[in-house]
Amino acid sequence: MLPLAAYRSQREKVTGEILPNRAAIRFLAVSFLSKEGIGPLVSARKPPGYWHDSANLEREILSFIAQHGQAGIMPTVSDLKQHGYIALVRAISDHGGFLKIAKSLGLQVQDKRKPPSYWNDFAKLERELRIFVAEHGQSDRMPTEADLVQKDRWDLAVGIRQHGGVFVVAQRLGLNKRRIRKPDGYWDDFAHLEEELQDFLNEQGLDNVMPTNLQIEGAGRRDLIDAISKHGGSSTVAERLGLSPANANKPSGYWRDFGNIEREVRAFVLCCGQEGQMPTRRDLKRAGRGDLVSAIAKHGGLTVVATRLGLQCVGRRDPHC
Repeated sequence: MLPLAAYRSQREKVTGEILPNRAAIRFLAVSFLSKEGIGPLVSARKPPGYWHDSANLEREILSFIAQHGQAGIMPTVSDLKQHGYIALVRAISDHGGFLKIAKSLGLQVQDKRKPPSYWNDFAKLERELRIFVAEHGQSDRMPTEADLVQKDRWDLAVGIRQHGGVFVVAQRLGLNKRRIRKPDGYWDDFAHLEEELQDFLNEQGLDNVMPTNLQIEGAGRRDLIDAISKHGGSSTVAERLGLSPANANKPSGYWRDFGNIEREVRAFVLCCGQEGQMPTRRDLKRAGRGDLVSAIAKHGGLTVVATRLGLQCVGRRDPHC
């Protein structure tokens, strides 16, 4: 077996690569294990919790590189899948993604198509990103880093990070951010809620009317519902933004028809409540449904309506839910 210095010298003469000390040591160690018949390490079924240990993840990646890859280079999703390492792909994703793991192991990502300075120009990033969206994504939707890595677009993911990350780039390009996880503390700022809610109103064609939780949930924006609740509920947010309350324009006599009560209550339960349980006054008011609270009162109150609808009244302190 070659000593480390001789290995590095031989490798660099052949490939022209300057291998980092850390990566060289790891590669040499795993190569030795493989030659001694200890690898591959992914062939057997792993015990429960195996992939939770980052040391196991590191060992598996380096074993793959020693057998199928290139020293100092992080394998791609395609590389791993081609050799049947599906579990390793999932484990890398669970531990933060390919770019994060590559950095932690001192491995380089494959970026053969673009020179190092290519991504300094934001216009080039925009052009490449819009091409990717047109080919693989949905119009005006910002792809996640996982989307890019799945298509082996390491280079594009690196370029996005260079300009502040997925969320920042999406904002600069006006791309939809709904699939992007917001930074910690994002919803603490009411200005962010105002911006996101206004975007939602524009998308849904709602003009200065506070959307209901049912509308928001139907659009897949549970994060927006939670943010509204964080800032006091629909009524409070609508008042701060000067929006008309939801369901404010029911036709005359609408609430006298118990069928409408039933439809509204069941829609609320489906959207924002728990199956088989009558929503409380607090639930309804926080969702901006004061109109439904008043209408229920006219039909005998929450307990009476719950009984008629076959729903369980679960309020602990309020005898009327």
